[in-house]
Amino acid sequence: KATDAGIVVMGHDPEAANVKRAKKLGAIDKSHWNLIGACEEADLLVFDLPLAEVEKTLAALQGYLKESTVIIDMAPVKKPVFEAAQRLLPQVPLIGGHVVSPRLLTADAEPSAELVNGATFYIVAQEDAKAAALDTATNLALAVGAKPQFIDVQEHDGLVAATLELPLLGALALMRTVA
Repeated sequence: KATDAGIVVMGHDPEAANVKRAKKLGAIDKSHWNLIGACEEADLLVFDLPLAEVEKTLAALQGYLKESTVIIDMAPVKKPVFEAAQRLLPQVPLIGGHVVSPRLLTADAEPSAELVNGATFYIVAQEDAKAAALDTATNLALAVGAKPQFIDVQEHDGLVAATLELPLLGALALMRTVA
C-alpha cells in the first residue's frame, strides 16, 4: 500500500475472527467469505497457510485463476508445495517466499509492517520460473522494505531443516534422555 495506494488488499480466512482482526489492523481493505471469490480476479496471491492446507487450497482454486496470477507461498518448506502446484495448477506461476525478520518475533507480537522492514525475503523459485513472476516477488519484497535474496528449493528446505527442525529434535532427544 505504501508504494501504490490504488492496490486493493483482499483477505480470506475461514475464521471470521481472523478476518475481523486483519481489517482492524489495516492489513486488508476488504474480505470475501469464499476462497474462489477472494482469489479469482487477483493478480497476486500470498498464501500464509499451514503446509497441510496448501494442497487443498490449490485444488480448490483449479480452473478459477488467471494464468497471469502469481502465487507466493509462505509455507515453511517448499518442495511439497512446488510438487502440488505443478500437479494442480501447472499454468499458474508459484514462487516460494520466506521472511526472516531482524526483529525478535514472539507469539504475542502484534502484526505490523515493521516486522518485515529490513528483513531478508527469500525468494524460492524453480529453474523454469517465469521472469514476470520473479519480478513480482522481488517487487513485493522491496515494497515491504525487505531485502530479496534468491535461493533454490533444496537449499531453502535444507536450511529450514537445519535451523528450525534439527534443534527441536535435539531438544526432544535431550528431554527423553533426561526423563
